[in-house]
Amino acid sequence: KITPVAQKVSKDEDSCVHCGVCTAMCRPRALEIDRATWKVRFDSEKCVACGLCVKVCPVKAMETQLENGIL
Repeated sequence: KITPVAQKVSKDEDSCVHCGVCTAMCRPRALEIDRATWKVRFDSEKCVACGLCVKVCPVKAMETQLENGIL
């Protein structure tokens, strides 16, 4: 068995204060400010799990998680 390790990023909606710091770091634009609500939207489909948002979030609302699968 080979167990590949991949990571994904998740957003804790309860912790997020919607400051927008993460949006400045997100090159694939998975994190964007919704101009209608002024809240940060997270599109996990666009996320490449680089982890930059995790490093800059002042309230630690962004988190890297490991995914395990069997090949």
